[in-house]
Amino acid sequence: MMTENANALSTDAWFNSCPAGLLILDLDEQVVAINSSLCNMLKQDPDGLIGCGREEMPSPELQGLFHPDGRLQLYIRGILSCQLKIQTQEIPDTNGMTLRCFTDISEYETLREESAKLRLQVEELTLTDELTGLANKQAFHRVLSAQVTRSRRYTNPLCLAVVEIEARVGNQALSQEVVLAVSRYLRDRLRWVDLIARWSDDQFLLILPETKLQDGSILLNKVKDDFIDTRLPEEIAHLTVHLQIGLAEWQKGNDVRILMTRSMEALAEAKEANTNLIP
Repeated sequence: MMTENANALSTDAWFNSCPAGLLILDLDEQVVAINSSLCNMLKQDPDGLIGCGREEMPSPELQGLFHPDGRLQLYIRGILSCQLKIQTQEIPDTNGMTLRCFTDISEYETLREESAKLRLQVEELTLTDELTGLANKQAFHRVLSAQVTRSRRYTNPLCLAVVEIEARVGNQALSQEVVLAVSRYLRDRLRWVDLIARWSDDQFLLILPETKLQDGSILLNKVKDDFIDTRLPEEIAHLTVHLQIGLAEWQKGNDVRILMTRSMEALAEAKEANTNLIP
């Protein structure tokens, strides 16, 4: 008898001192026992919960205590107080009673949300392409938007070009060595005021400020023609690599989207004709 009493006292002590929130429900899903940890999480007096079923809970949100698994969010005066993860375990030899374990994951969820926000901020602050070190899409959009706004205000000339790599590599994807070789070539041949951005696996976009269509065509025709005689790195020297270029000049009424569309259309025309920008 003393052994049974000792075991009962030991079980009660463990139940009440367990750092996780614990709740025992009987076969009729009424609260039989609740430990102090869960009461502290819920900010509830245990006397107000013992003997209650789902519909007798002091507040509708506490009905979530009866969900067998999942998560429970608790609010105080409309502000999220805590988030609890629920796990259920049947207690053997106790007439169908079940034990619910509640773990406070509020801090974890807060850290997860903050981490997601930080990752987003880092992505927003990252303005260079990882492989080439050139501007990425985000940096490109920022610069082009500013340049289009400037052209609208002061009617300054502006050109946008798209450069596409054509390499005979069979069915293989374009290698990083080819992309790097072209990116370095463009960086060496263009002016310091021009922006080169990596747009996709095989395309670069060039923003040419203060540049009319005629001048941009002359510049980029030379860039395209001279690339034919460029010595490629040894590991890709066996490949045949060409550049195709489409060029569009900003016109009144053009926004960023229209200007980009026109440059892509110019590329398609150049590829179909397989000629330079200016005959």
